[in-house]
Amino acid sequence: MLTTISRGKAGRVAIPGSDESLSWRDVFRRNEDLLTGALFSRMRFLSPHGVQQVMALLLGQAQATTLGDLESIEFWPRLDKLPGRKWVEPDVLMRFSEAYVLVELKPPFGGGQSIKQWKAEVDALAAEGELGEAGDPSALHFVALGNTGCRDGELELPFELPEGIEMTVHAREWGPISRAVPQLAETSKGGDAAVFSDWLEAFALFGLEDQPPIEWLTIVSWMDDKALSLDEARSTYESFKTALLLRPRFSEHVERWCDLVSFSQQHTMELPQWK
Repeated sequence: MLTTISRGKAGRVAIPGSDESLSWRDVFRRNEDLLTGALFSRMRFLSPHGVQQVMALLLGQAQATTLGDLESIEFWPRLDKLPGRKWVEPDVLMRFSEAYVLVELKPPFGGGQSIKQWKAEVDALAAEGELGEAGDPSALHFVALGNTGCRDGELELPFELPEGIEMTVHAREWGPISRAVPQLAETSKGGDAAVFSDWLEAFALFGLEDQPPIEWLTIVSWMDDKALSLDEARSTYESFKTALLLRPRFSEHVERWCDLVSFSQQHTMELPQWK
């Protein structure tokens, strides 16, 4: 199905009460649940090594090795034992032999992550009474995947956890993950390679194709060769304006700004003093 949609062969979907229609590609891009299903439903077909490779992207290699075997994956589980709420519905709940992994996914062009939503999901899972019970894991990993506000890494939560729960929050942006999957697809074999190839199809539908990261030093080197001249600036402006029209809009690649901000924070630039 992913291949059919990405190749534009899936036809169009009529909008009820209107003469207009949408391509399946547009429908896919507007629905975060379709991206969730396309990615995580295929994890059950991965080998144990393939699962660990994916979890290393989400949690880091050290944490991924502590999870144990993948036992089950639930999509949009309805957690209904939290007082004051009818139910809470996280995107993905994965149970490993040694830990739970809760995933809240936001697509590239969707809304941002919400700490209030994270807390509700964690509290709701704790209210189910499984965490830390006899025979059940007490460790919990929360993965905020996509639109994290340029936060990437392990975060400290500004709220208290339910008693007895050990949790680590992992904020992950789409850019690093979409750049890592092509290598997984190339180096894997059999079913693992097929799963990662499907992931690439899903990434393409959301505009997350693998792109080389911006090289800051390359930009600086390019600027060193350019003279500051108003006459040259006028002609350069026209060329630059044309180039912008030929490139994708920045609004379609918001996650690239997160990469640039992170890189610039790690590589500060100092201007020489004038004498």
